[in-house]
Amino acid sequence: MNSDSSGILFEMNDYFSCQISEWDSKYFGVACARVELYRDLEQNIQNQLLKWIKPFGFVTLLNGKGNVCNTHWLHTQTTAVLTDVRVQLHLDLAKQICPAGSEIYNVCNNVEHNHDVVNIASNAFIYSRFINDKNITTTQAKGVYTNWVENAFNKRDKFFCIAYNEGIAAGFILFSIKNQHELIIELVGLDTTMQGMGVGSKLMHSVLHYAKVHHIDSVQVATQVENVSAINYYMKNGFKGTDIKYIYHFWNK
Repeated sequence: MNSDSSGILFEMNDYFSCQISEWDSKYFGVACARVELYRDLEQNIQNQLLKWIKPFGFVTLLNGKGNVCNTHWLHTQTTAVLTDVRVQLHLDLAKQICPAGSEIYNVCNNVEHNHDVVNIASNAFIYSRFINDKNITTTQAKGVYTNWVENAFNKRDKFFCIAYNEGIAAGFILFSIKNQHELIIELVGLDTTMQGMGVGSKLMHSVLHYAKVHHIDSVQVATQVENVSAINYYMKNGFKGTDIKYIYHFWNK
């Protein structure tokens, strides 16, 4: 789902990979692609990349923190705009002990549509590269997360952990599992009235408990560097930062 999801790979080399972003294309109504830059690009490779992305109306580019020449090139020679600095965090479950006596919420896949969860997703996310992009309306930006959740219902490979308060969803964690040994947290959302009440910690404990029971080795999650509360939340639960990526949006107009 969303631009961070893998799509159809159509070019890959030692310098970069390009993927067609089917979900983004459908949502934004233009051909979309996702490009990850692995190292600084030489001029001929820069030209090759520009040739590859020319047919696309909207391209998301991910540049590693050490690729200084790429940063200069993107800022001075293209119309790409920096919209996000993403922090990647990792949790080694072999070193993690779930707190005894913590409340455990159920984890399920193939979850039926839940209006309360969709409502939380429509209001919970204020830090977003989509919101930072002036080419995307506020309605479109917020709709990314509701569509993300909507498309995760009734899917075998999408898992929800949902906390309830008096029969109404108070928060959720949406995740997927990669290669049976890695859990990828996609979204964590709380009802605004439930923040600071420990619901988020109980949700995380529940997901980690599920992972350990199912012999999953590690947990990965990414968040925005400006979202300090989210970073603190993950670090409080044992996560450690492993990487930083700079995300650019390129509109081919």
